[in-house]
Amino acid sequence: MNQAIRLLLLLALAVGVNNIFAAEAAEFNQLQDEVRAKLNRLDQLIAEAKANGLATEYAEVSAAVIRYYLRAAQYDYDNADEVRELFNSFAYRTETDPQAADKLAFEELRDCIDEADYAIAQLKQQLAGEIVLTPPPDFLAGKLKLEMGYFHLDGRIVFPYSMVWLPHDDMELVRALGTRGGGYYQLPFLKENGEINAGQLKARQQDTHAQVAKNLSPYVFLTGHDAAGWMKKNHTEVLKGARHFTRYDIDSPLIRGWVSDLYRQIIPPTSESLGEHPMVHLLANEPHFSIRRGGWKSQNGLSEFTLDKYRDWVERKYKTVKQLNAVYGTTYTAFDELDTTNPISLDLRGGPVWYDWCRFNMDRVNEWFTFLKNEAQRYDGKGHPVSIKLLGHLLVDPMYDHGIDIEYLTKLQDIQGADLRVAPRTARFYGPHEQGLDPKRGWLSRYDYDWLSQAMYLDFTRSIRPGSPFYDSEWHGYSAVSWRDYNLSRDYCRAAVWQAFTHGLSGMSPWVWGRRSDGSFRKTADYIGELSTQPIAVSTFGRTMKELNAHAEIIAAMVPKHRQFILLYCQEAAIQSEAYTHHLCDVYEALKLQNYDVGFTTPSEIMNLDPAEQIVFVTPTEFIADESLAAISRFIESGGQLVSVTDRLNFAKNELGQLREESPNLDTFRTLPIDDVLSMSQRFGTLFAPYKTKAAITITANRKGKPGRAWGLFAQQAELPETGDVYVALNNAHKETADIALTPRDGGPASFVNVLTGQPVQSPVTLDPSHVLLLRLER
Repeated sequence: MNQAIRLLLLLALAVGVNNIFAAEAAEFNQLQDEVRAKLNRLDQLIAEAKANGLATEYAEVSAAVIRYYLRAAQYDYDNADEVRELFNSFAYRTETDPQAADKLAFEELRDCIDEADYAIAQLKQQLAGEIVLTPPPDFLAGKLKLEMGYFHLDGRIVFPYSMVWLPHDDMELVRALGTRGGGYYQLPFLKENGEINAGQLKARQQDTHAQVAKNLSPYVFLTGHDAAGWMKKNHTEVLKGARHFTRYDIDSPLIRGWVSDLYRQIIPPTSESLGEHPMVHLLANEPHFSIRRGGWKSQNGLSEFTLDKYRDWVERKYKTVKQLNAVYGTTYTAFDELDTTNPISLDLRGGPVWYDWCRFNMDRVNEWFTFLKNEAQRYDGKGHPVSIKLLGHLLVDPMYDHGIDIEYLTKLQDIQGADLRVAPRTARFYGPHEQGLDPKRGWLSRYDYDWLSQAMYLDFTRSIRPGSPFYDSEWHGYSAVSWRDYNLSRDYCRAAVWQAFTHGLSGMSPWVWGRRSDGSFRKTADYIGELSTQPIAVSTFGRTMKELNAHAEIIAAMVPKHRQFILLYCQEAAIQSEAYTHHLCDVYEALKLQNYDVGFTTPSEIMNLDPAEQIVFVTPTEFIADESLAAISRFIESGGQLVSVTDRLNFAKNELGQLREESPNLDTFRTLPIDDVLSMSQRFGTLFAPYKTKAAITITANRKGKPGRAWGLFAQQAELPETGDVYVALNNAHKETADIALTPRDGGPASFVNVLTGQPVQSPVTLDPSHVLLLRLER
């Protein structure tokens, strides 16, 4: 090929590329123009509706989000190489559309058009008098206070919210997406002489004062658990035994002293600067202390401080080496010879060594968090409450070597904390740990979203500590390590949040807002498939929280204060048997599918139940301590009703795995076989419906014309004593549409009002997957 032809080809290629870029630019500009036109129309309608005294707060969320994404989409378009690099660095990039990075800015603008159309249509309905929306409370104008299990704004129950890492310098976005404030402190704030870095202290104070001036509240301050550089260099031993989010040895006396130094110097000025605004000490982020071989960061082992503690713990428990040898089957001559190899083998599970290691691990972690709570409140003269962001899946984790004693920490916290997880069926799931994806038997076979672990954790904590608030400071309902959905639907975004609050959540901050105010992204965020690339999901979250807050008194009243159907949670069995938590989840799910008020108890709590009113269900429990078994016997002797959903292995061994000489003879109310979830649920419905307290409204549901087959329809009721009004919330988590008949207890006409829109509703009601209704019975 001669030079002239080569030049012509290159010229043609350049012209072609330029034409592609020109067409792309024209399309982007056209989309921007359309978004701006829609936004202008939306702003006009907001002004008109406001002039007519209508609630415009919901539409203002949409407008704020659209205005922001005009900046964000422009950034993504102008920085295509940077966005492409982020997409390529995503751990699961092979699962994503290879052209997703180039499409992102365009998709964001198209979502803005969709959101504008949605908001405009709703405003037109309001202006025409077709719907009536209730104004939500203004968090920026009122005074927040924590009391009686919930935050109150000027005496009214509210659900504070925000997004993780939402910047506070765009107040339109803050008003739309949440007003929670706060900050963090950690050991790197300390200098080698033990004094706090003056610059860090000043920066924290300035940031806190700025937030107070904006009335951002409540203020959640996270203790970060990383060591300073000088600590790692001069005292390398503090890193032995570190784990993922607690990156040092919690048993080190040096660490304890430094934490005290940090709290002593930073908590008093922080607390004082807040005045009367509520503050929360968030003691840790996702603590996890695995000790089994192959567990999360367990390869870091344990420090000599920890191993010495373990030897002392074992000696206190067994008193003599002879007794230890009798249990362990060993030939030690002194406790100093005790095998402290760590991480430990999973092969030991079911025996005394595994149990003692796991129980000791929980005890040392309990002591660590008790220390943190005592130190935080010691230096905080106002005694602000403490919380811990626990991993939400730990209640159902089948391994149980994580060191987290959920019952103890539930009782230790003043405000319950966790990062709960929900996931839509449309998501892409990553990793072998993802459960329930069997299309024939798993949750995908019947539900539109995976609701179980969230509902179960909330039901557990609300049973053990019914008056304790629950703030989820890193809610994983919009993305998680294990899944992404690149086009989250409005229905799912709304239903998953509603499910959380009708089960007792008091406030939330979803993971994660990955952008700055100018639209640029934070490289520490996941970014790919997360919230800040999805305008519709972001707007839906803001709108849903305003909707929930507008009716917070009703929502809070729907959380059961008295639970009739109680699951026994036996920690010894959870430690020793992988099957235990699987069965616990199955029986819990089967009961929930009947819309029973399900709760939890433990051997230490069971005598607090009402034996005449509450029925206790025991799942297959092979391992149980003598004292726990004695507590169950006392409950039965007091007239308590025990349903054994189990097999012949129930209570066969003590917590150390030793066979009992005689099987316990417990007088059970019923003995039922363990079975698949739907079979058990049907059996529970037949046997226990007569024992269920008759609700104000009888709810009958079906799908595909089959009565009683609407698995996953959550129906919760409340009767407000002040007015006598009866409310019912419906949330269809099933993957198919359900037809719902509602019959008042007194047999009167089944006439209802949709509380969220003011429209009349007649029974039966047809509810699509992930749709939510809040109805008031009309008289």
